[in-house]
This record gives sequence, structure tokens and C-alpha cells, in this order.
Amino acid sequence: EPGLWLMAEFRGTPAAAMVVNRAEEPPFPGISAWVLEIGCVPEFRRQGFAAALMAEALTRLAKTDCRRLLATIDERNAPSIRL
Repeated sequence: EPGLWLMAEFRGTPAAAMVVNRAEEPPFPGISAWVLEIGCVPEFRRQGFAAALMAEALTRLAKTDCRRLLATIDERNAPSIRL
């Protein structure tokens, strides 16, 4: 099953996007999902668009055989850590 490509719009204008890839991750059992990219257009930041995309991704992944959602986040990236 493919990963996810999600986009949030506000009044027809793209506001945020998220790309998630699914893969086997030995030694973990089952399928993992990796957040490859998530971001907001600057004027739409801190309005809940990224959180909405994350919630939608989790809802969709919960309906599959995916067992975990992973992301690599730089320790200096405060917005991603908050998300």
C-alpha cells in the first residue's frame, strides 16, 4: 500500500503539506510510516494546519497494518518538536 501525500487548503489556497512513506523497518515487526516532509506556507503557520494534517495521517494509518509513525527531527527545530 502506498504512503500518503496530504495537503491542507484555506479558501482554495495551499496552506500546508505532508508526505508519509510506508516501509518495513527490521528489526521492528510490521510496517512503519515515516514523515518525510511536513510544512506550512509561512502566512499559515501556527494556525493548526500541520496538526490537522498529522491527525489525518494518524487516522488513515490506523486503518492499515502500520504499527508506528516515525520522524527524524533536528533538536533545534522547535516547531516540529511542538507538533
